[in-house]
Amino acid sequence: WRQTVKRFIDQYTQRPYLIAADRAIPTENQWLRTIWGVKRTIVMPLSTRHDQYIRNGVMAMSDMLSPVDRPPTLVFSSRLPRKYDGDLQGIVPSMQAYRYTLDRSGTPTDRIFKDNTHDHAIDALRYAIVAGLRFADLHGGRLPLRNTRGPDGLFAGKNDGPRVAHF
Repeated sequence: WRQTVKRFIDQYTQRPYLIAADRAIPTENQWLRTIWGVKRTIVMPLSTRHDQYIRNGVMAMSDMLSPVDRPPTLVFSSRLPRKYDGDLQGIVPSMQAYRYTLDRSGTPTDRIFKDNTHDHAIDALRYAIVAGLRFADLHGGRLPLRNTRGPDGLFAGKNDGPRVAHF
């Protein structure tokens, strides 16, 4: 795994600005700090369980994919394959592995289901996005809008701040 990550990063001429990872892998996070931290890359595991809440990351991703007041800041190529062979799935099947659970009447709830099999790519993207929210260099100094919907389904307006992680 380490060789694969190193080869992937080394193929670029510019060092990464930020590497984010699951906090549950402290030895790998330490290895990442040892290799890239000395090159001034920020290596940041998500430090709390709150940072890793699936709903927070999905909401931040949603804001980037479809913001209310500007063009998207997260886009995917329409040419990405929809199916993959092998153990790892690409971003499209990984995103499809996340979905809102339905209540008994078939209405979507605010609980998110993920299958823990095909969702690894989106988990990694979610970690990077949530960690990156702390850095104005990555988001132009703007946190997601956090427009909320009222009980009627219409936008109720901006609340007092992001519902992602409070820092």
